[in-house]
Amino acid sequence: MDLAKSLFSSRDHVGYVGREEHERKISAALADDDPEDIIDVIRGMNVADELLPAPGGPFSALTPSMVPQDIMAKLAQPESDGHGGLPDYRFDEFGFCVDEEDGPEQ
Repeated sequence: MDLAKSLFSSRDHVGYVGREEHERKISAALADDDPEDIIDVIRGMNVADELLPAPGGPFSALTPSMVPQDIMAKLAQPESDGHGGLPDYRFDEFGFCVDEEDGPEQ
């Protein structure tokens, strides 16, 4: 053991943190966070605010974070508003524009 200590005692410990220093930094970081602020952030997160695509419909193959909310809002508008301001094409399940006359290939 003395041989090992003699070989490695001259190692520089720069960049290494002891347990006490690590615990001090963690407790200081946690003390800065106000629990009320964290609760307010969690309450502000609401998945129900997002427009999600219908299964098999436009953008349905995308993950929820990839769905374009502005286009989904236009698609959700009633038909009486003139397609919600959208041109004469539709979107497939991957979000690609498809002309109305194209249809599925057979």
